[in-house]
Amino acid sequence: MAIDFDAIRKKLNTLSGANSKRRVMWRPPEGETVTVRILGFTDNDGNPFKERWFYYNIGSNPGLLTPHQFGKPDPIQELIQKLRDEGTKESYELAKKLYPKMRCYAPVVVRGEEERGVRLWAFGKTVYQELLSVIADPDYGDITVPVNGRDVSVEFITAEE
Repeated sequence: MAIDFDAIRKKLNTLSGANSKRRVMWRPPEGETVTVRILGFTDNDGNPFKERWFYYNIGSNPGLLTPHQFGKPDPIQELIQKLRDEGTKESYELAKKLYPKMRCYAPVVVRGEEERGVRLWAFGKTVYQELLSVIADPDYGDITVPVNGRDVSVEFITAEE
């Protein structure tokens, strides 16, 4: 059995940090028109996007993935419920600060940057709603499927979320 040197190099780059998060994640440049090809996730019951819920501003963590979305015990969710059950204004305000926030993800190919490969685009609820509106429009339909050999692209002029 021969050694697969490409696989060894890829693994080495992964372990050494050469394939950093910045190379995989993509964010549209603010104020520019960008055309992307949304590829979609194949294991997501027909939805090309992945929804994930995160707790923010807890300790020194930039964001914690909520365990309850995977059917696991979630002490922060339990604390939120306990605070809401107390019924005081202070406990309600604290619970409100702890609520998880949704982030959505889509694998994309950025037009003009195809050589960089597939990257992951993370966005919030507002952009997610806009994308779902485009897909729901019968003039667009499934934006992840090429039509007559052409890509179906969506253009966005980004602004800060």
